[in-house]
Order: sequence, then C-alpha cells, then structure tokens
Amino acid sequence: MRKGKGGSGGSSQGASRELTDHVEAQRTWVACLRGAGLDAPDPDATGTIHLGDQSKRATRTRASLIGVPDDTPTPKG
Repeated sequence: MRKGKGGSGGSSQGASRELTDHVEAQRTWVACLRGAGLDAPDPDATGTIHLGDQSKRATRTRASLIGVPDDTPTPKG
C-alpha cells in the first residue's frame, strides 16, 4: 500500500478537513456578526453565507454601530 497523496483517500480526507475548517471559521464569523448586533444566517454546507440584498440595511447598521440615532437623515452621495 502506498502512503501519501497516492494512498487510499488521503487527498479526499485532506479536502474534507479543509472544508470542515472553512465551515467552522464561517460559523465563528457569523457568531461575531451576531455579537455585534447584525442579523446573519448560518453558513450552508459549503460555508457560503447568503446575506441577500443588504443595501438598505447596511446604512442603518453602520449608523447604529457608530451611535447615530435611527431617525438621523443619511447623507446622499
């Protein structure tokens, strides 16, 4: 039996471990976002996080993070 890359499933086990590590890192990042008050979904099985269209929410979120009241007008441009 050969060892290393040519062995039985060595590279697929490595790839599987990398994916597992990536998904766990994404979960940690989402937990950090949630800790900052952002509403973020869990990552999918590949670690992708579908945030959707955040354009309207982003302005309000940035403002709330720096302590600007929600009724303060947002400058345009």
